[in-house]
Amino acid sequence: MSARPKPALQDGLPLIRVLVAEDDRMDRQMIWRRLRSVDRQIAITFTGTLDETRRQLAETRFRGLILDNSLPDGNGVDFARELARKGARTTPPIVILSGWP
Repeated sequence: MSARPKPALQDGLPLIRVLVAEDDRMDRQMIWRRLRSVDRQIAITFTGTLDETRRQLAETRFRGLILDNSLPDGNGVDFARELARKGARTTPPIVILSGWP
């Protein structure tokens, strides 16, 4: 049995890594402010396309994914389905955002 990787630490506390796939600058700022107001131990990585998001998910383990439904290179719901079909055990919980009223 392999050992679990130790969590990254910031100021001696576990760091929570969240990936945010959002191409709108104003929405990125709002998400950043909200997440940081909840917990300063959150490390937020932003991507603006699904291609960038795929690369980040392949390189880094995240505890959550906030996914815009409409990105320049695809649909967030379709991307979430793609991740589910792959059955990746490392896929984090996903929250999908939409600008529709």
